[in-house]
Amino acid sequence: MNNEDKIKEINATIEQLKSQVEELQKPKSNRWRAGENDRFEFVDRDGLVESSPDHIEGTCGIMYDNGNYFKTKEEAEASLKYHVMNSEYDYWHIGFGIPKPDFEPKGVEYFYDVSLDWWKSESRKEGWSNNRLYRWKRSEQ
Repeated sequence: MNNEDKIKEINATIEQLKSQVEELQKPKSNRWRAGENDRFEFVDRDGLVESSPDHIEGTCGIMYDNGNYFKTKEEAEASLKYHVMNSEYDYWHIGFGIPKPDFEPKGVEYFYDVSLDWWKSESRKEGWSNNRLYRWKRSEQ
């Protein structure tokens, strides 16, 4: 094997290694992610679909990690959060980042058992628990 053949073989190996490195550097998730400063859709705290440039970290990263991050308005509207925010109920949980209601909702329930999809009526005498998801019908307030 002459020097030119060795150089060709080494260059081919280098190209294979570059390809392997690029493959390893790809994100592990198949979820879509906008590029930095490209726009994405999300459901805001009022249940509206909004658009924002992605700053990769901070709030944008949190929304991506929590699944409130969509390529299109249609995808955002099809999401569970959109349907929860636009249902006949109001909801409260410490993780929503909104203050506890400043009134005593009528007919309040809390989510009791995930496996049974079971809502249980709540006596408000105990106060608000940060570990529960609460809901009440808007029309009854």
